[in-house]
Amino acid sequence: MFMKSKRIVAIAAAAVMLLLAGSALAQPTVKIGVVAEFSGPFADYGAQIVGGMKAYLKQNGDVFGGKKVEIITRDTTGAAPDIAKRLAQELVTRDNVDILAGFGLTPNALAVTPIATEAKKPMVIMNAATSVITTRSPYVVRVSHTLPQDTQPIAQWAAKNGIKRAFTLVSDFGPGIDAETTFVKAFKAAGGEIIDSVRTPLQNADFAPFLQRIKDAKPDAVFVFLPPGSQTIAFIKGYEERGLKQAGIKLIATGDLTDDGVLQAMGEPTLGLITSFHYSAAHDSPENKAFLKAYVEANGTKLRPNFMACAGYDGMAAIAEALKKTGGSVDTEKFVAALKGMKIMSPRGQIMIDLVTRDNVDILAGFGLTPNALAVTPIATEAKKPMVIMNAATSVITTRSPYVVRVSHTLPQDTQPIAQWAAKNGIKRAFTLVSDFGPGIDAETTFVKAFKAAGGEIIDSVRTPLQNADFAPFLQRIKDAKPDAVFVFLPPGSQTIAFIKGYEERGLKQAGIKLIATGDLTDDGVLQAMGEPTLGLITSFHYSAAHDSPENKAFLKAYVEANGTKLRPNFMACAGYDGMAAIAEALKKTGGSVDTEKFVAALKGMKIMSPRGQIMIDPETRDIVQTVYIRRVEKVDGLLYNIEFDKYPDVKDPGK
Repeated sequence: MFMKSKRIVAIAAAAVMLLLAGSALAQPTVKIGVVAEFSGPFADYGAQIVGGMKAYLKQNGDVFGGKKVEIITRDTTGAAPDIAKRLAQELVTRDNVDILAGFGLTPNALAVTPIATEAKKPMVIMNAATSVITTRSPYVVRVSHTLPQDTQPIAQWAAKNGIKRAFTLVSDFGPGIDAETTFVKAFKAAGGEIIDSVRTPLQNADFAPFLQRIKDAKPDAVFVFLPPGSQTIAFIKGYEERGLKQAGIKLIATGDLTDDGVLQAMGEPTLGLITSFHYSAAHDSPENKAFLKAYVEANGTKLRPNFMACAGYDGMAAIAEALKKTGGSVDTEKFVAALKGMKIMSPRGQIMIDLVTRDNVDILAGFGLTPNALAVTPIATEAKKPMVIMNAATSVITTRSPYVVRVSHTLPQDTQPIAQWAAKNGIKRAFTLVSDFGPGIDAETTFVKAFKAAGGEIIDSVRTPLQNADFAPFLQRIKDAKPDAVFVFLPPGSQTIAFIKGYEERGLKQAGIKLIATGDLTDDGVLQAMGEPTLGLITSFHYSAAHDSPENKAFLKAYVEANGTKLRPNFMACAGYDGMAAIAEALKKTGGSVDTEKFVAALKGMKIMSPRGQIMIDPETRDIVQTVYIRRVEKVDGLLYNIEFDKYPDVKDPGK
């Protein structure tokens, strides 16, 4: 009987193990259908893309947001739009894939965009480089490159480096036409002359007649775009054999010409060739070294990883991050929303999925933090899109693009009044503590300058890390220095809460060291969480939820109606409101036109009666002019508020 019981227990245990195994096998799966070229003249394209995806999975595992990813590949055999479309349709209807990805060649990618739209499937482009692809479906996202993006820099570089007359030769399909158009435009804009242009068949076998035509034209250089592989090898060989190099005709190109995957096969004739591109296997970064190692571990050494492998890796990284954000959901709207604006530290450097090209937006707006705003200013300039800053407070931002307009504040603007007020109100010796990034440095510089100019003395200054967790050593240093006051700038939130707590606990208040700051320290959004230690703190700022005006009362009411009562509206909410008001007024002035020059012109000099008082956009600097208030934290009806008791009207940004 005992033996029988043991047997029953063993059988039961085995059954449990089988159930657990079944549960593991039944783990939810996200299927990625990769449509690419795995055979024919472009066979390496698919191999490199999938090789990059495998490298990412080798490094990071294959479960993201609680979902296991599965890669299903389909071979287009080359530039075959009809085959690509059929394969994508089968992946969607038969294989039930959640995401379409890959796409080495533009014709194949374009053929699949209607499938992505109809089936509502995210489509991640990992190579195809024609600009127009992302406009063909709201579900297309690109993680690779575009030919205009890679071409413009080499055109500008060439014109600056002694090349005056150029000949262009490109492959006659979307990316080649993009490359030719961009090179011609940029080269001419920089003062160069295009003496001739030629387009070769996509699967061209003989470059001899084209090379002779170039040689006879005698340009300073020939600009080339050809899809990497057999054609680039043939062109380089012909360029050498036909004597163009010996004739002094330079060869410049996008990096497709000297693709890492075929560079060794091209040999010595490539030495000295100059190209512009977004990735090189020789890129010197920890991320690239880790990628190269993972690629070999996942795929072996048959292929040297190239830009397509890097894009496959980044595409897999983007999919993984999106799954984490959505909690594993592949709901298309949520998934694509998670991809928009995503930043990834890639083997090629930091990349971002651009809202401008993805959504065809007319106006860029928001920007809570300076580093993010500065990163976007070149895109605003290149795309000619108005960019409305609704918080980021470093003075320099508006100088980085002619299309940037600020409706929020600058740290110099908020800081100068508190420095002047402090010096007039018995504070002679001050210590400064600021967060070590643009706005903090602006605040420190302005306070020191204005306080000294008013007769004050700075006895010491310290800059803390942007995401600092422990203020104890800094607070002790301040206490030991025995200043009359410490001036503080920290980004509002967890750090300001931690600082106030430490200021109280470390006995600085009891030691008679006053605390003065910009209003970020006692931000309305976190003031209640800071509690009693904030009572009596004096700050200078451009907005307070307690500002007594009809406009502010109306704003507070509308904010609650639109958003509920979870958050008390603060200076960022006010700037969002004013930014929307400015956009609305500009659209009225332009009759609804978003022509960038007209739109920005409509914003310059605009006056708005804001919840904070009247504001104006300076027509010269495109920066904000406004009243800055001196406030004290007081309790009103049992709640903490910043109560204004003095003001400095019409303050321009002192940083300009």
